[in-house]
Amino acid sequence: MVNLHLQRRLASSIIGVGQKRVWMDPNEVNEIALANSRRAVSKLIKDSFIIKKKIRMHSRQRARLRLEEKRLGRHSGLGKRHGCKEARMPVKVLWMRRQRTLRRLLKKYREAKKIDKYLYHDLYLGCKASQYKSKKNLIDAVEKILYKKNLESKSTAQKGVLKVEEAKKPKAEAKPVVATTTTTKEAKKDKAHVEEKKQQDKPKEKVVTKEKEKVATKEKTQKAEKTEKPNKTEKAEKTENKDKPEKKSAKK
Repeated sequence: MVNLHLQRRLASSIIGVGQKRVWMDPNEVNEIALANSRRAVSKLIKDSFIIKKKIRMHSRQRARLRLEEKRLGRHSGLGKRHGCKEARMPVKVLWMRRQRTLRRLLKKYREAKKIDKYLYHDLYLGCKASQYKSKKNLIDAVEKILYKKNLESKSTAQKGVLKVEEAKKPKAEAKPVVATTTTTKEAKKDKAHVEEKKQQDKPKEKVVTKEKEKVATKEKTQKAEKTEKPNKTEKAEKTENKDKPEKKSAKK
């Protein structure tokens, strides 16, 4: 076995690394052993008979695999947790993340002119009041609002079209109006004359009604007298009949 201690020392000083990181080609041992000077060793380095080894590193392959599994939800049971819920994921951090995503979306819609500045302000305040808990929730709300606005605009447009069509339609021919000779002043006079007649006729009607009432009262009194007379005659006859048998008994 050839001793290559000198060559290893010279190579490490030339390359600038430790002796453990110097690699020598085992197939070219005899040629390396002949190199006694720095110039000869540097020539061997150029010919890649002597090479600098890479630094030994702790492999991260297993760590990468474990992280991928954790992202899928593995290795996160009760036995793997350290710290309380708030310490592991603070509520404030979740709030900030949610608000930033929602505000970013609103800004995007406003720049694309999908929503105006007034609707942007209303939705911004709604996000701040935790009215929209996720991005999907906010997108659905925006779509509903825009759908209602489109319906309203269509309905107003249809109403305008109908009005224009009605205006364009030919109007029905008006019936010929018979010309009246009476003017407005004459019509007023006629109305006043009719009202005067009505007022004059009212007291006559009252007199007629009074006369009718008198006649009715007379008829009632006559009927009452007639009914009373036969009642009186009947009573007299009854009394006479009672007296007759008494007289007969006295004669006997």
